[in-house]
Amino acid sequence: MNEPDAKAIGMKRLKMDIKIELTKPFIITEGISGTWFYHISKKNNFVRSLCGKPTMKTSLTFRSWGIKTHLNERYCEKCFGLALNEMW
Repeated sequence: MNEPDAKAIGMKRLKMDIKIELTKPFIITEGISGTWFYHISKKNNFVRSLCGKPTMKTSLTFRSWGIKTHLNERYCEKCFGLALNEMW
């Protein structure tokens, strides 16, 4: 089974980052049920993520999406997929 190419995934995320920065329809939000679980929301509805979960504002930017540190951040892949579908 072929593994996804990390470089291709990185380029897709970079393209998404650039497009989001240009059009700015989305923001990263944090789930209210736990810390360091990030979602993507529309700017005009930051209290609900694209996947439907309740969220709150955070200062995290799309440049940080997917980065894991000692805090063990988690990122909603469903929100990421929904955002990609809306962008392209």
